[in-house]
Amino acid sequence: MREPEIREIKPPTAEPILRVGLVIEEDRLKEIKIKLSDAGNIVEGFGAAHICGSKEIDFELKGSTIYSKTFHKESERIFITRDKSIRTSPGRGIGVSPVKAGRGFHWSKEIEATYAGGIEILPGQDGLIVVNHVELEDYLASVISSEMSAACPTEFAKAQAIAARSWVLVFLGHKHEGLPYTICNDDCCQRYQGTTFMSLSTQQAIQDCRGQTLVSKSGLVCPAYYSKSCGGRTDTIKEILNLAGGELVSIFDGPGSSGSLAGPQEFSKFLINPPMCFCSEATVARGQLPTYLGKVDEDGAYFRWKFDISKESVVTALNREKFGEHIKEIEQISWGPRGESGRILSAELRVRRSDGTAQDILLKNQFEIRQVLHPSFLYSSAFVVESETRYGIKVFGAGWGHGVGLCQIGGLGMALRGESAAAILTHYYPNYQLAQSY
Repeated sequence: MREPEIREIKPPTAEPILRVGLVIEEDRLKEIKIKLSDAGNIVEGFGAAHICGSKEIDFELKGSTIYSKTFHKESERIFITRDKSIRTSPGRGIGVSPVKAGRGFHWSKEIEATYAGGIEILPGQDGLIVVNHVELEDYLASVISSEMSAACPTEFAKAQAIAARSWVLVFLGHKHEGLPYTICNDDCCQRYQGTTFMSLSTQQAIQDCRGQTLVSKSGLVCPAYYSKSCGGRTDTIKEILNLAGGELVSIFDGPGSSGSLAGPQEFSKFLINPPMCFCSEATVARGQLPTYLGKVDEDGAYFRWKFDISKESVVTALNREKFGEHIKEIEQISWGPRGESGRILSAELRVRRSDGTAQDILLKNQFEIRQVLHPSFLYSSAFVVESETRYGIKVFGAGWGHGVGLCQIGGLGMALRGESAAAILTHYYPNYQLAQSY
């Protein structure tokens, strides 16, 4: 996955309206259902506008048009709006199903979700495209209750909202260039499952920090990346995502300080015997964590974990992602340098092809390593190999995600210890400060 370059922008002076891709062409969905839960919904696209109350409408891709079984008509574009007098509230809005959550990751599934704002339906070559037109603050109330649970403390919710607002402002418009949406609804951008898991407390948290962003000393909005668990140390935006222009540095995720984990011995020691960290199970107990995770997340041990990786599954992944059916065997894996968090930044695989020839394959970043080493995406590339045989490797690792910026479980741990949103953000984004945008 290639990240777009960081745009150098100043905070906006007014609230933007976003175009969020809910169903995208790669989902290859030929049929969807729209559920209208309120009176006053207007369906445009079949000639005269149809005013609908509470009902379910089926749409399907038919050649280059959209066909509705409900209306027995075809159109090249459908737009559904809600009566503007209806306030955004938990669980209310326009329902869309199915919607993909966790595309390409170990928690991937299809869900039904409900959204504020308007819904646009367009035909794509391989499937329907569904776009949500929504105001930024309503979008954020959904993001913070999708990325993590609405049960999270208010100060964490505010910190997550400010980071999410900053991120989307930087990447709005060029994350998915040339497409009818500016960002998507999933981990490629930010998790966005509408009002489905929203609560009154998340709405209040958004209101409490409305329009606040993180900015650099020169007033530029922070590209505020975040991940689920850093494993005890975050990493730099340059090493992990190969992006210039941001000032996201590596920090120890705990009180006090700890040195770089780029050295193999330093990382192994930190992995086996970590100091007190905000994202550790000493701060957020394993049994307590599911209460705070997003609804589509799978319960698991993310601070420290172990996996058995079969080399046969690596061959399958290589063929699926890159080479068709040409790779037959993994002969050797050479691990590249580590980032400051201990994440492996590259790896080289010596493989045997089906014609008997040898080939070296470079996995050039942490994303490709995670993509290839596990059938449903490895938690992170911060691991050591405990043992290796002809058939597989046993790995011991830390964290969940790329490890840049806010550590969500660590931020949760700080909030549970009584820290404020400002303190959480200062910890993970030490080169940025809060600013009121609108």
